[in-house]
Amino acid sequence: MTASGSTTKARRTRAKVSYRESSSESEGGYDSTKENIQTPPRAHSSRTNARTRARALEDPSDHVSKRRGKARVSYKELSSNDELDDDNDNTVDDEDIALPPPKRVKRSTPQAPRSRQVGGQLRALTRPLGQRPKRAPQAKVNVKNAVPTIPTDNKIPQWASLPYEVLLQIFTYASHPLHTESYQPTSSILWLVSMSRVCRAFADAALTALYRSPPLLALDKPHRLLELLARPAQSHFFNYQQRIQCLELDISKALAHSAPGRGLFRLGDLLPHLPRLNTITIINSFEEFGSAAPHFRWHYTNDIFDALRDTGQRLRSWTWNSSLLFKQQQDLSWISEIHQHPSFQSLKTLILLNFAAEAPRIEQRIEQSELLASVIQLLPGLKSLSFQHCPIMDDKFASLLPERLVTLEISNCNHLTSKPLDAFLLDRGAGLRELVLDHNQSLDLQFLTNLKRTCPHLESLHMDLNYTSRLVVKNASEPLYLALLDPSDIPTWPSTLQSIELIHLRKWTAGAAELLFESLLNAADELPYLRKLVLKAIIDIGWRDRAGFRERWIGILQKVFLRKSSPPSQHLRSLRTFREWKEAVVSRPNAVKLSHVQIDMRRRGSGNEGLITSARDLSLTKTGHREVRRLRPRNYHESSNDESDAPKEWKSAQERFIQGMCEVVDIRIDNLRPRDVLLTEQDFLDSEASGDEDWTGDQEEDESVVVLSRI
Repeated sequence: MTASGSTTKARRTRAKVSYRESSSESEGGYDSTKENIQTPPRAHSSRTNARTRARALEDPSDHVSKRRGKARVSYKELSSNDELDDDNDNTVDDEDIALPPPKRVKRSTPQAPRSRQVGGQLRALTRPLGQRPKRAPQAKVNVKNAVPTIPTDNKIPQWASLPYEVLLQIFTYASHPLHTESYQPTSSILWLVSMSRVCRAFADAALTALYRSPPLLALDKPHRLLELLARPAQSHFFNYQQRIQCLELDISKALAHSAPGRGLFRLGDLLPHLPRLNTITIINSFEEFGSAAPHFRWHYTNDIFDALRDTGQRLRSWTWNSSLLFKQQQDLSWISEIHQHPSFQSLKTLILLNFAAEAPRIEQRIEQSELLASVIQLLPGLKSLSFQHCPIMDDKFASLLPERLVTLEISNCNHLTSKPLDAFLLDRGAGLRELVLDHNQSLDLQFLTNLKRTCPHLESLHMDLNYTSRLVVKNASEPLYLALLDPSDIPTWPSTLQSIELIHLRKWTAGAAELLFESLLNAADELPYLRKLVLKAIIDIGWRDRAGFRERWIGILQKVFLRKSSPPSQHLRSLRTFREWKEAVVSRPNAVKLSHVQIDMRRRGSGNEGLITSARDLSLTKTGHREVRRLRPRNYHESSNDESDAPKEWKSAQERFIQGMCEVVDIRIDNLRPRDVLLTEQDFLDSEASGDEDWTGDQEEDESVVVLSRI
């Protein structure tokens, strides 16, 4: 009994441990009766829970004095609010404060440690004893992208005094685009709203940039826009009806589903409130990525075209999607009636999606192609025509395309070949200014041999030879032509070209690639307006030969076409820098101006004082207890290989003509698989500090110092 009694007494008098940081008030001594002790949550029995709830209603000081057993550890830190509460308790009587009734304390099962925000920083509630506290992550300064400071006079221009047209262009340029390719909103929407609240001059221009093509990217947005436009115009500060000119609607986000408490949106109810509407684009965003799009129960309804006819609106752009047509509308006779309405007779741009000739017999497919061509011919003012994912675009249909086209886009049409396209361009391509041929699996570059003669006014040529298919799974990315360019076919280029983009060129030989590059060099003097040249070729040869091929042709093409402009003057960055530079020039009127300075790197003398002639020759200079090794500056192109030391003929060769007017010359030659997005090393690097940087001793700790006190 004596031994057990002494053991019990020792346990009762064991020192209590606290991890609370000592305050300034308790530096002289430690008062255990004022300590607020808490325990981590843990499971208890029903009897223990009842006892705990009873103790919670008692006075804290009595509760501490009656506590028996092992001392409990508190991980709580006193915040600034807790310190203020302690001070108020010492100065304010309890009678002056109406205390709320005590709440019942509920015990829950143990949970994973959570985090809370203390003093503006995120801290852990629990941490093992002895673990090093985390340091606040320091923001890394990207020296490469750091914006240099420009000295100015700190005078803010009167931006609100700019004309409305200038402000509108500024806000439109700065906010584009309002949504991504998958129709997700961007931060530009909120930015335009915040700019409209700056002043009255900004409000008109910013809201015009926002409502010119309103971002209807949620189910309730079209309903809310209709409610706004249905109100009387006198109740609005801004005339919204006169600002809306374009409607871009994704059926999966605005039309195919019902908004909560509002039902399906009817586009025909909105059109009478838009007197200046000229563009309607209804698409399925799933089709933009080349994957099988889900089926939505939404189709073109008669109320849309009735509203256009009743209001007398004149459209300039329209999109037809074959998957959104009723069965009785797919015979194309219904579309021909729509095209004869006055609202469609003013169309300038027409986009056709998913049109195919699905008849079992060849005669019926030809009849469908001719019917679609006749429907397009009903639009007399058509200038831009686009075919996307249209299997009906084949060799026969290409000859039926209309005349007077300025822009022609053919994308993901796998049955189109070069021969019928060349025949169409020769017959009706004299007025083309822009030609886009992307992802056409059977189209090669044979039509380029007559491009100068067939399209004499062409300004932009864009081809992307990366292929995808929503219907074919096997070999969907492989080209169907035999060769991209034959060695006997020499491309020709119109003199009016301003942009040439040929991407993912493949299935050809190195000789055919040289033929294409040489045709550009020979026509350099005939391309005075060329400002952008992008060539990305895939050549399947040995890596050594490809490295030499790449170095040669990238160097030659950049030498001939790339603009070599001197950087802008640093003295014209601001009025202050220009003024200081002028004052410095005036203060030194007799200063000698040198056109250039020639520095002789050779040292005069004899013996070992000459310049180091070999990378292995080292001169050791002892400075105190350190040895400094000095190496000869090495040329970038210097190499130890005998082959690389030989002079390259293409570097010393004199080119026939230097065009030197292209702002962009992007040439890539490799043997990689074609990809829409090519990932590089920068895509796998951390852009922000992770919080685990090396300790330098300068950072301040965000956790309080642990204080162990003994009673």
